[in-house]
Amino acid sequence: MSVDLLAEELRPVDRHQAVLTRRFLEPCREALAEELLALRLQVDQSLQAAMPDKGGKPYPQGRCFEISRAVFLKLTEELKNPSGSGMAALRDFVEAGGHARRVWGVLREQYFQNAFQWGALYIDVANDTVDPTKPKVEVLPVSRAGLRSVRDFQHYADIARGYWKAQPYPNHALPELAPLLPVILTYPDGRVALQAMSDFMVDLTRREAFRPSERYLRVGRLPDNVFEKLAARITEPVGLSRLDPDPGAGLQLCRSARNSGRHKDSGFRQAVLSLAMNINRGVEVH
Repeated sequence: MSVDLLAEELRPVDRHQAVLTRRFLEPCREALAEELLALRLQVDQSLQAAMPDKGGKPYPQGRCFEISRAVFLKLTEELKNPSGSGMAALRDFVEAGGHARRVWGVLREQYFQNAFQWGALYIDVANDTVDPTKPKVEVLPVSRAGLRSVRDFQHYADIARGYWKAQPYPNHALPELAPLLPVILTYPDGRVALQAMSDFMVDLTRREAFRPSERYLRVGRLPDNVFEKLAARITEPVGLSRLDPDPGAGLQLCRSARNSGRHKDSGFRQAVLSLAMNINRGVEVH
């Protein structure tokens, strides 16, 4: 089965992947969990020193993205010369055609989650970043994990409101960035950020020629005080972006970007994300 996936999108488990999982990974699940825990402990040594807290909460809380990325990098190196039976099984699984990838989505409709998918298995190496009393590593069948892809920007905004206690608004401030980043979040501590910066959300709206962004831009209005707070962050020219409080400006830019084929333009994608990272500087967002 051929599946065109977005970045970090959960892959449907077909019969071939299920067979490979049973053959290579299921017999070694305990070893896999132990070896992943060893990698996680190595990562903790460096990350905890560099990132002792986030939003007033001690490490590892709130560090799902950083931990998952760091373990993934170590895992990539480990698979070149596996030192344990679990990693050797994963290498053999991949060489036999098994799919192993990083994934991102919503876990049990409660919070955003970074994890791995290996065939029919869901692997979370940052399982304690919301509740620090949980085990650091969890390995489950994908069917039991409860991870789902984000449907659209309204779904993203709903989860952000519950998980981060952030208030979402449509991006009626920077219309030239709105085709890719149609959401503005205000956080409880007063921070303001353009969203959604994840590769999945950016490529979701690109796949549908910015129509998901256009739909979200219609859901409400951006309060004047939020516009002013974002404007205060932009103290120097930031390239193609211009401040404009007109709610129709972003909609117009979505349509013109679609008509000019910018949803297929990787250069436009990179330019918008680079500008947004500059505007979001000092605000930790994933």
